[in-house]
Amino acid sequence: MRNLYLLCVALAVCAAPACAQNDIAKFFPAGKENAQLLTGAYLEPLTKDLGTLLNNGWYTTAKTHKRFGFDLSVTVNNLLVSKDQKYFNMPAGVSGLSFEGTTEGGTQIPTAYGPKNEESEFLITSKMNSGTRFNGPEGFEPGKDYPLESAVLPTLQLGVGLFKNTDIRIRYTPEVKINDVKVGNWGVGVMHDIKQHIPGLIELPFSWTFFAGYTQMNGDADLSGEFAGSGQKGEMTGKGITLQTVVSKNFKVVTFYGSVGYQHSSVKYDVKGIYEVGSGGGESDVLLETPFTLTDPFSYEYSTQGIRGTAGIQFKFGPVLLNSDFTLAHSQKLLTAGFGFTFN
Repeated sequence: MRNLYLLCVALAVCAAPACAQNDIAKFFPAGKENAQLLTGAYLEPLTKDLGTLLNNGWYTTAKTHKRFGFDLSVTVNNLLVSKDQKYFNMPAGVSGLSFEGTTEGGTQIPTAYGPKNEESEFLITSKMNSGTRFNGPEGFEPGKDYPLESAVLPTLQLGVGLFKNTDIRIRYTPEVKINDVKVGNWGVGVMHDIKQHIPGLIELPFSWTFFAGYTQMNGDADLSGEFAGSGQKGEMTGKGITLQTVVSKNFKVVTFYGSVGYQHSSVKYDVKGIYEVGSGGGESDVLLETPFTLTDPFSYEYSTQGIRGTAGIQFKFGPVLLNSDFTLAHSQKLLTAGFGFTFN
């Protein structure tokens, strides 16, 4: 089983070979119920953060285009990983299994954000397969192979002015296959000028708009290798909805912008296929006295919602745009950077 992290953070870190080695199947010897709880906790911080990323980076100004004016940009959304997202305690409900520590002497279980080369060590204490030891998966340790401790998501976006100070915004990444992972995303948003509807505000020197956006991301990854079986893959669908009010002030070269609003996101992850656990097939060295088979074993859905706020700056040099902003979305912190062109 490979490429779990590549699926979850899409196109961002495909150049980091180590990110392809995360292996949730290493939890499977714990038994179906235990493995489901452990896998869910291992993936939770990563998938929730991905849901927040889907709602970010939609705009760099509150000013709408003239009719048929447009901008085209590439935006990179970058979510900072906090220390408390790198480990988890044994989930409630786990039975017949003892956590023995990690290979580096740690006392908590690494999540997908945890360190590389630090695997969790478990001992099966139930009657079936009692006494068997096995290691769980390591993390991918963001920050080790690239500068920021983060998960990132690049997006291609187009904004076009239509009518009555209204823009339509489209984001799209065609489905691509990298290291046995297929992933793509798309989204649509609408930005509408508010000032035109409030007498006395039209002439004031700032822009004020309402924005609504929807983003969807789909992907699947080859999860084969750890155990014998067939049809082993992970399937993911992420959806994000955001409603925001945006304000900006334009100067000759610099534009300051900010927003406040609401967001909701959900990420569904399904582990598909047949896994012959502990039978000696595949790459795993775990042999169970009583092997068992898992078929389409797990399905997870993670959601987040809440208030978000953004503050940013845009630089315009002729038709060329550069921007950066910071977003606080409930407990998550995001950085965004972009490059593009605009023609009003």
